[in-house]
Amino acid sequence: MGENNLIKIEVNVVKQVSNVIAITNKLIAMPEPQLVPYRKGDKWGFCTVEKKIVIDCIYDEANLFSEELARIKLNGKYGFINKEGDILLQNNIDIVWGFSEGLAAIYNEDKWGFINKIGNMVISCAFDDVRDFNEGLAAVRIGKDWGFIDKTGTIVIPCIFDMGWNICYKGFTDGLAWGCIRYKYGIIDKQGNIVVPFIYDGVFSGFSEGLTVAILGEYYGYINKQNQIKIPFSYDYAYSFSEGLALVVIDEHCGFIDPQGDIVIAFSFDSAGSFSEGLAKVRKGEKWGYINKTGNIIIPCSFDNVEQFSEGLAKVELDKKIGFINKKGLMIIPLIFDYANDFSKGISQVRLNGKTGYINKQGIQYWED
Repeated sequence: MGENNLIKIEVNVVKQVSNVIAITNKLIAMPEPQLVPYRKGDKWGFCTVEKKIVIDCIYDEANLFSEELARIKLNGKYGFINKEGDILLQNNIDIVWGFSEGLAAIYNEDKWGFINKIGNMVISCAFDDVRDFNEGLAAVRIGKDWGFIDKTGTIVIPCIFDMGWNICYKGFTDGLAWGCIRYKYGIIDKQGNIVVPFIYDGVFSGFSEGLTVAILGEYYGYINKQNQIKIPFSYDYAYSFSEGLALVVIDEHCGFIDPQGDIVIAFSFDSAGSFSEGLAKVRKGEKWGYINKTGNIIIPCSFDNVEQFSEGLAKVELDKKIGFINKKGLMIIPLIFDYANDFSKGISQVRLNGKTGYINKQGIQYWED
């Protein structure tokens, strides 16, 4: 065999090995198959998106997987399973939330604490109320007052804030959180330092476009992180910026402004919602539809109620029944449900004929009665 032939064979072998390696790398990189809670009668298990049962329907409740674990309920107690169906945490918890940043809030004997993913109590049940961890801190309540703890359970921001439900629910965003002391609102950083003084009569959580909504007296406006008023306090109601525009209200009419405070969409709607995926819900008279960012009605106002678009679909209601439309206004999932959540990772929780179940974006139902 000549030298050229040997070189050709060697090159072919190298190509084949490279192809195998490339395919293997792709397989390694592929995400694990999504599992969907599946109901048989009144019992729950999990199936693939193709409806192949992989975890038997033996549970009283089952929730979507989050951080590789799913919350389940059996014999009145909660626990967690992995995608192989192994119970990682024993079913001996009265109330438990899903995991956030590796920890889950649990409620036992009238107090709240946190466990990790192997079921160890890492923060003892010593608090009267708690919120999920966000940016490494969680809001906690002792008595009537709220503060923040780190993942060791150490109180890093003292429990001196009131009205915690309003200001602590989302906790910190970009290192900042709203607080309330004696009915006045301000902003703190993660060390508890006051960034914006406690002088406002109300707030919305979080900054968007570098601005956050605040209330002075009866009027809404926007301030930046340096407590400079960037858009005057002149609105009857105002929402956070979303996709570059903010919904504002004057004399019960809704319009949209840009971060400079200029009116982009006139005050011509009776009600509205923030922009999501390029569209905003609006109401004229008694019916809802959708506009684009130039204010043109893209989907006619013909529904009794609607929600924002999520993953390309929006929940709509007509004659007390719920379905889903796409951005062209076409009904993708029929108006048959009594209740539905927005889609998340291609799945929505719905209620039909008094029973809860899950559907995908093609309307496939993951249950059998």
